[in-house]
Amino acid sequence: LREGGGGKENVSQLGGFSHEEVRYHQQIQSLKRLPDR
Repeated sequence: LREGGGGKENVSQLGGFSHEEVRYHQQIQSLKRLPDR
């Protein structure tokens, strides 16, 4: 793996998700862990 390749390698490792989509999904998961009040 060569570093600084533009990020396409990262996208392929994440199954085709863009970085914004991954962060959005992580935010949803963190919200699901919060207790409902």
